Formats: sequence, C-alpha cells, structure tokens
Amino acid sequence: MARGRPPKYEMYVKPRLEEIKTWAKAGATNIEIASALGIAKSTFCDYVNKYPELSDSLKTARMSGVPEVKAALFKRAVGFEYEEVRSGERITKDGETVPYVEIVKKYALPDVGACQTFLRNYTEDFRDRDKQTYSFKETELRLREMMAEKQVF
Repeated sequence: MARGRPPKYEMYVKPRLEEIKTWAKAGATNIEIASALGIAKSTFCDYVNKYPELSDSLKTARMSGVPEVKAALFKRAVGFEYEEVRSGERITKDGETVPYVEIVKKYALPDVGACQTFLRNYTEDFRDRDKQTYSFKETELRLREMMAEKQVF
C-alpha cells in the first residue's frame, strides 16, 4: 500500500455498507456482493474476516429474514386459508361486456416435509438421534461450505 493512501476497503467498501446490508437482506451471496462492488470474492472474504463491521452487517442483515421464514414454515406445516382474486370481463344477456371480480377462498393442505423440518428444528424429540448419521450430516455441511467458498463444483 502506498503511503498516504487509505486502504481500498475504506474507499470502496465501507461507504457502501448500507447498500451491502440491503443486498444481503435480499439474499445476495458473497460472490454476488463482491461482483456488485467490483472486487474479487477472495478479497471480499478477506474483508469480511478482517473488518468486524462488515461481517456483523452481513450477519445482521441475513438473520433479519429468519422470523419470516420460521413463520412461513409453520404456516406451510399446518396448512392455511387464502383468497384468490380472479378478474376479467363477462358478457351479459344483453351483449354488454362488464368487468367482474371473483374472490375464491382456498385452503393449502399441511405439507409433510414442512412438518418434519419444523419439528426437527424446534422439538428435541424429533431430532436425529443416530450419532453417526448426525456426524455424516455435519461433515457434509462443512464440505459443502468449503466447496461453496472455493467455487468447486
């Protein structure tokens, strides 16, 4: 780094922290954020590890959607009613075209997969008890995370 020049993080990333939070809340990955900032993913990851304000911003932004996802998962697990609005035009007996709006009540049945996911995550009795299976799942998750970081597919 040349003398007297601020680090690139201070010039190009820090001023855009609010924008980065917005992207992270919307589900942008580190690769997408790095690309939007015009820097390499490895550089962005270095910044995330080096600057707590950046890593904290990302964590906070990404966790902000968790309550909504939990609520949606529960809703899907137990089923729910919703209204579907249909609109269009009808022709009367007199040959006139008139607009119409029809509201139809529908019911989404409970989803077994959502039930299992919800119970496994929020009830001790439904968690996997087989230590070997759990160990394999943890190893698989770590390997997937490593592959994602290195973009190995």
